[in-house]
Amino acid sequence: MIQTLTQAAMMLTDAGVPLAAYDGVEILAEYSAEPTLLWMCRTLQEGAGCAR
Repeated sequence: MIQTLTQAAMMLTDAGVPLAAYDGVEILAEYSAEPTLLWMCRTLQEGAGCAR
């Protein structure tokens, strides 16, 4: 499941829809408690121009 979610998030980012990828990365970040993934969530939002 995690591998599928990771692949989907990468494909969505590559396709130019970072906000759609954000949800998947956020789930991965919460599941793993990995600081790098938390940073990536913020970066996806900033890249889309809608940081919270």
